Amino acid sequence: PAAPSTAPAPPRSIRPAALPPPSNAADVERAWRTLRKDEGAWRDYVRALPPARVEALFAKSLPADILSAVLAALAQTATNEAESAAHAFGILRAMSRAGRFSILVMCLDQADSRHAATIFGALEGFASVGALNDITAAEVNALRKEYEQ
Repeated sequence: PAAPSTAPAPPRSIRPAALPPPSNAADVERAWRTLRKDEGAWRDYVRALPPARVEALFAKSLPADILSAVLAALAQTATNEAESAAHAFGILRAMSRAGRFSILVMCLDQADSRHAATIFGALEGFASVGALNDITAAEVNALRKEYEQ
């Protein structure tokens, strides 16, 4: 008989649905620490966040690593379909109202800036053909300016 394998078991993927909805910013940070090695799971978690809730969660302060992680996740989903782009717009608008946002934007690294550019490119494309329903190209442009300070 073959000898039992001594290789470590592959890490189990934690699905975002297994995590409770966040009730505060610390819950989002915990979810990020849990899911950050599973890009797809983190992306699904961000996709499930309601924009109105994000604004409340980060009203006082938005951690820089969370902003970066959310931008990366949204850059992957916003280009897929108008619904995902509209969700990304809502999340970006909510984060722009967070505490310390203007300071964080001044400190975005190149990767974060590229992610934001990808998201806004998708938003502008969908807005130009009227696919974002009640989100206008002017609103997209105004929000883009907040991320380009």
